[in-house]
Amino acid sequence: MKLKQYLPYEAYVLYTDLPVQEVLDRIKENVRPLSRKLFSQQQPDKPYEGTVTEPMFEISRVISYRNSFLPKISGRVLSRGSQTHVIVKMRLFGFVAVFMTIWLSFAALLFIFMASLSIFYTQKFLQSPGILFLLMPLGMFIFGSLLTIIPFKAEAGKSKIFLQKLLESKE
Repeated sequence: MKLKQYLPYEAYVLYTDLPVQEVLDRIKENVRPLSRKLFSQQQPDKPYEGTVTEPMFEISRVISYRNSFLPKISGRVLSRGSQTHVIVKMRLFGFVAVFMTIWLSFAALLFIFMASLSIFYTQKFLQSPGILFLLMPLGMFIFGSLLTIIPFKAEAGKSKIFLQKLLESKE
């Protein structure tokens, strides 16, 4: 069981036969400068926004809906012999990562605290409806984890497929 598949993080390398400049040009053609608008009613002209500075890029998908768990994609384009390697990393934006870390830590600590109380008061706690309260922090933790991982992995998958097609590459 790999822990990475349950974290909002992905790292991989794409291999392509395109030259470095062609890879950077293709990425630039599909990236617009960062927009400060939270909501936009118009159809985006390019599928990604961010910055491309040779040999690196930092982009995110332009979407018409709100998704706080959209991956921040950073990459580096390197020439290795006749092939070009694109090293891609996808992670959560900083504020979202900090917020979810606090949320999950709080739920885990609350679960540990309530579980230790249940062990300390075993006889009375198991006979009372208090055992149901032990499920609340566990539910908060599971909900927060799934709320983060599912949208992140869905968006990361879309971006990975897009980059593979754009760069005519294989992983």
